[in-house]
Amino acid sequence: MGAAFVDSEIAGTAIAMVAALNAWLAFLWRTKTWQNPDELFAFLEKYHIAEILLVAYVYLTQSRGPELALVAGYLILQIPRFKNTKVATAVLGVLLALGGAGAYQYFSQVTNVDVSAIRDEQQGSALYRRRMHELFKPILDRGGWLGWSYLSFPHAQGLGNLATGGQSVDDQFLYVEIGQGRLGFILFILIAAESVRAPFMRLWRLQGLEDRAFAVCIFAALVMLWISLVTVFMGAQLPQVGFLLIGWGQSIVPASTVLVPSQEPATHSEFFFRRVFS
Repeated sequence: MGAAFVDSEIAGTAIAMVAALNAWLAFLWRTKTWQNPDELFAFLEKYHIAEILLVAYVYLTQSRGPELALVAGYLILQIPRFKNTKVATAVLGVLLALGGAGAYQYFSQVTNVDVSAIRDEQQGSALYRRRMHELFKPILDRGGWLGWSYLSFPHAQGLGNLATGGQSVDDQFLYVEIGQGRLGFILFILIAAESVRAPFMRLWRLQGLEDRAFAVCIFAALVMLWISLVTVFMGAQLPQVGFLLIGWGQSIVPASTVLVPSQEPATHSEFFFRRVFS
C-alpha cells in the first residue's frame, strides 16, 4: 500500500486527506449544487463506492496514526449536518477530547512494558515511539534554539529494532525540533495552529451551507494531517500536498464575494492572466 508514497504511513495520511476532499464532492452531488457531474462520478457516489474504497485503502495501510486521524476527520465532517454549527462544534470538541484522552491512556498502558515483553509489531511500534521521545530529549537539549540540521544530528543511544528495524524519527514535530531547534519547532507549531484556525473560524462565520461545507472539509483534512504527523515524518508528497491545503484553508472566502476590478493598465501582450480562484 506504500505505492508511490514510498511508505505505508505516508500513503495512509494522503489517502485520509483525500477522503475529506471527496466529502466535498459528495456534498456538491448530494445537494445538487454540482449541476453536471460526470456520469461515472454520479454512479460511484450513488453507491458510496469512493468513500468505501478510500476508507478501505487507509485500513489496508495498517497505519494506526492515519486510521485514528480518519476517525477524527469523519467526526469533523458531520458538522454541516447540524443546523447549529456552534453546538455541533462543541459536541465534536468534547468527543475528540475524550477520544484523545482514551488514546493516550491506551498508548501509556501498551508501552509500559519491557522490550522483552513485546507481543506484536503494533506494540513494538508504539514502544519505539515512546522510547524515541525519551532518548532524543538530551539531544534536543544540546541542539538548543537552532538544532542540528537534518543531515548531521546524532543517533539516540539505545534506540534499536523495537519495531521494523533501523532508527528513524517517526514524528514530524520531533524531527523538526531535532533539525531546526526550538525556533523551528515553535514556527512549525504556529503553522499547524494557524492552518486549522483559519478554516475553523470561517466555518462559524460563513453563511452559505456550501461555503461552510468546504471549510469543514479543509479543516478535517488538515486535522488529519497534523494528527498523522505525530506518528510519521512529513516525507514523499506530503509537504507539497499539505502546504497546498494550508493555502486553500487560508484563502477561503464566501462564494458571493465581489472581486475588486484590477486597476492595472491593460496590456496588449499575446498572453494575459485572469483571476481564477476565489
